[in-house]
Amino acid sequence: MKRTFPTLSNIQKELKAAIGYDDCMGHLCGLLHELDFAYRRCKSCRQVLMERKDVVMARISYLKTIRKAREEGERIIVLHCGNKNGFLNGYELMFKAKSKTGDYHDEMNKENFTKRLETQSIPNAPAASVLVIDNVPYHSVQEDRLPTMAKTIAHIQQWQQRKGVQYSNDLQKRQVIDLCKTHQPAKPIFSVDQILTRHGHSVIRLPQYHPDLNPIELIWATLKGYIARRNLSFKMTDVERLIQEGLQSISRATSANCCRHVTDIEARLWRENIAPSEKAQTPVLIALIGTDTEATDAADESTDTAPGTVTDTAPETETDTADEI
Repeated sequence: MKRTFPTLSNIQKELKAAIGYDDCMGHLCGLLHELDFAYRRCKSCRQVLMERKDVVMARISYLKTIRKAREEGERIIVLHCGNKNGFLNGYELMFKAKSKTGDYHDEMNKENFTKRLETQSIPNAPAASVLVIDNVPYHSVQEDRLPTMAKTIAHIQQWQQRKGVQYSNDLQKRQVIDLCKTHQPAKPIFSVDQILTRHGHSVIRLPQYHPDLNPIELIWATLKGYIARRNLSFKMTDVERLIQEGLQSISRATSANCCRHVTDIEARLWRENIAPSEKAQTPVLIALIGTDTEATDAADESTDTAPGTVTDTAPETETDTADEI
């Protein structure tokens, strides 16, 4: 009930509409008392139903305690890479998180990821592979990033020297930053992309807020389900063992099904977002045969279309050719 005093009458009406409650007012009053609700007089001297203060405070205390307990619980970070044929051999990484913030990005950083990429992923990846990654910070570290106002003048001038930017010491900091912006690359250059390019691979980055286009998300869901169904002790040693078992249980067929599911989503999104715009509009060709005067005279003499003035719609083959161009 919004903007309504929780009187017994109003509560009874709402309960009757919601669940078909049909008991008397006295029964409802006793039920609310058992649930530790009490009446309190408001400023208008009207009695309204309210939760007891001690019940509210107990709930607040519980919520704070349980949130703290969950944030301080141990976590395990798992890193892996694969394709429709399954996981890459030797790429698995699993370790206990030391951070208590609840955010694993504090520990899975650019250094850890890059090391794993160069020592495990690239040597085991097929030639000319395409790595599909999301936009987490350690995937998106830029090389020689454009300096900001937080940087010192000395740092900004070093960046300008590396880029061959001519600058004057008389400029203010804001003017120096604006000068740098005129020399920044059209697209950001990511460290991960550069590493993979040097080894003959390439990168495709998922669009923001589209985890459904990442097959590994389905693999993680499968792994978590495997652990949840078998985790009876809730001990970290047992969880680590279940993770190992779960990773081994993910077959080549499971990986292929996850990739196939994502390609189906891609096909649906293609039909919804791209296919409609690819429908070619049939052009109207105007043949300039004869002079303007002749065409005008012919149009004055007859209401029919003048011969050679406007042709019928173009053949389908011409439309396709124009589309390709």
